[in-house]
Amino acid sequence: MIFSQIGSFILSGVFSLTLSACGVTAPMTVFAAFSPSPTAFTIPTVSSPQLVLEPQAGVTPWLRLIAQARTGIDVNAYLVDNPAIAQALRQAGSRGVPIQVLLAPNPYGATDWVPQERALLATIPHILVRQPPSRFIGPYTFDHAKYLVINPGTPSVQALLGSANFTVSAVNGTNLEADVLVSGDPAQAAAAVFHADWTDHPAGSGPRRTLILSPGSQRAITTLLRTSGPIALSAEELGNDRALDQAIAHDGSRVHLLLAAPLSAGTRRRAQMLTQAGVQVRTITPYVIVALAAVASSWQILGRVQ
Repeated sequence: MIFSQIGSFILSGVFSLTLSACGVTAPMTVFAAFSPSPTAFTIPTVSSPQLVLEPQAGVTPWLRLIAQARTGIDVNAYLVDNPAIAQALRQAGSRGVPIQVLLAPNPYGATDWVPQERALLATIPHILVRQPPSRFIGPYTFDHAKYLVINPGTPSVQALLGSANFTVSAVNGTNLEADVLVSGDPAQAAAAVFHADWTDHPAGSGPRRTLILSPGSQRAITTLLRTSGPIALSAEELGNDRALDQAIAHDGSRVHLLLAAPLSAGTRRRAQMLTQAGVQVRTITPYVIVALAAVASSWQILGRVQ
């Protein structure tokens, strides 16, 4: 993934990574696919933040959070088609809760989806829909953020953010997703990021005290990857950021990397390089890895925006 261009909230505290050029040789049999049971990805949760893992959780966490909204709902969506989520938003709007949605106008390979999304959202009362700031719209630039904030600006603010789109496929048992439910400072920071994008302003330094925001996340992510102890990483694909590669390979033997099968040619080349640095790499089937997550010894929330 290109952290400097793609905007998306990512969960860190859920999978390990490391980069370096140690020259350790690992057999390419690491690419043998395996099929985990639905519980294979269960990770112990803590009271705050709380992990929401798919396919186990289903759509319930989203519906429960929307039902608790009283003063407002802010949604940043890359893709939307889930009828249960739409109905929950419809019910919230019907009881007078104002809803604001930032909707990506250029989802990769799915721009035909946008009119259907707009039609679905148009059935929801008290809703305003905008596209993200122009700096996140381009041939290879996206607002890839996926998060929902309720009651922004109040003590009861909460946010659900991570890898899951607002779609059926995100919660129907075929995708591996990682999200986190937060309150307090992280939720307020997410609300501030949304407001910045809604008003087309930079988010500034405030939210970055709590969230790692992209563009501009490379240094924070490489620092995370160089923390001591084991690191586990889950990714749909590997990008082409040299500094991140070096951070993962720095102490490769402590890194476990799980990738979605089948691998693209570019991802396979990069995975082979990391394998030679000692990183333990596996692919998974039949699930689709959408979770972009890192588990290290400390909690952080990786996120997005300028």
